[in-house]
Amino acid sequence: MAESYPTLTQCALVAGALKVLLFPA
Repeated sequence: MAESYPTLTQCALVAGALKVLLFPA
């Protein structure tokens, strides 16, 4: 499944990183 939609995983990782960088709680 992950191989079928690698973009979703990448998007989630990028979103998480951005959130932490923008709003480090």
